[in-house]
Amino acid sequence: MLIVKDNGQSGFQEVFYGDSFIGSDEALHSYQCIELWSEADLNAVGVYKVQPAAPPIDPAVTITGYHFERVDGVITQVLDLIQPAAPTKPQLKDYAAAKRFDHEVGGMVSQTFGQLYTDRDTRALVAQSIQSIDLGIVHAPINWKAPSGFTQLDRAALIAISTEVAAFVQATFDKEAEVDSKIDAGTITTKAEIDAAFAA
Repeated sequence: MLIVKDNGQSGFQEVFYGDSFIGSDEALHSYQCIELWSEADLNAVGVYKVQPAAPPIDPAVTITGYHFERVDGVITQVLDLIQPAAPTKPQLKDYAAAKRFDHEVGGMVSQTFGQLYTDRDTRALVAQSIQSIDLGIVHAPINWKAPSGFTQLDRAALIAISTEVAAFVQATFDKEAEVDSKIDAGTITTKAEIDAAFAA
């Protein structure tokens, strides 16, 4: 909680912990008054308890300081913010590519097989396992480690998993292509809009 003294036309002054203050009654008061008096008593001498403002959600926004204003009759902390420059189209496309990669390798849920890994190493192992069965190097069913633990998979199951994962991965690239076209068209101009597009 912040403590603020109303200085009239000159604005508001923050009262820091331990500091004495001169109230609107022109008397000098110790900080102990803030700890012991009711809010009504403090307000009567022009001193108010103020809820700190919430920090900006966007980490790219810079806080340079703060001041106090009376908003709808309530003394409010107002953060002094510097908004980041609007991202360029290449920057937005780089962000979209990173977003797609996170989705691409982040796993999926199969109606048949449950949770599946979709990282590139796992996809290569699935393809290699199918090839190894076809060449007679290994014999199905094989032990396969899934997110839920080990299970036995035959060639048909590996093909089915590979098919689902490939469709999932392709969908992430299709989404990136769609987002890139909207960036080019100027209908997507922020990272938040890219986040929303991939979340849809």
